[in-house]
Amino acid sequence: FTDPVSKENADGVVELAKEHNLLVQFYIGDKVYAVPKSEKHLELMKRYEVLAGYPQIKLKDFNELEKLGDPAKILLLTEDPDSLLEMAKKKFGDSLHLVRGSPDPFFVEFLAKGVCKGTGLLKLCEAEKIDPKSIVAFGDGDNDMEFLQYAGMGCAMKNARQVTKDKADVVLEWSNDEDGVGRQLERLTKEGSL
Repeated sequence: FTDPVSKENADGVVELAKEHNLLVQFYIGDKVYAVPKSEKHLELMKRYEVLAGYPQIKLKDFNELEKLGDPAKILLLTEDPDSLLEMAKKKFGDSLHLVRGSPDPFFVEFLAKGVCKGTGLLKLCEAEKIDPKSIVAFGDGDNDMEFLQYAGMGCAMKNARQVTKDKADVVLEWSNDEDGVGRQLERLTKEGSL
């Protein structure tokens, strides 16, 4: 299921990146493209690669992005995601779904209005004829909030931000690094809940 960011909004996000000298990433298909313009941008690319586990394809300029098609998601990488999020809200209003990166924030996600992990879960459940109430979801980031809300049991990891924990049915006593997902699944299996 893909509902890409419109060309008009993508152009607006790129303009915001140019105005504030921010690194921009486009998610197109199964690839991530970035347009680094400084050493700081290259450092942010490395930091994101460590977080996400995959490299970005470097492009020389923004014109190359336009030739690739409409992005499913755009990220702007910054050391101050909270200020960027406020600027983006003023610029785009509710025409985009904006998400502060977390749990160690250094980016803001820009998605088409209504696009989030939660709506993806609902579309998948509809396609597979699965009741969303039978789903157990796990998350630690701001981009997991709707996912946790729409699942039958939303489990926030111990290391999640409070805004994410507030949307969950259960807050685990373990983090991702402490095998929280596996431990909770074992617990639910022993209880007969799965």
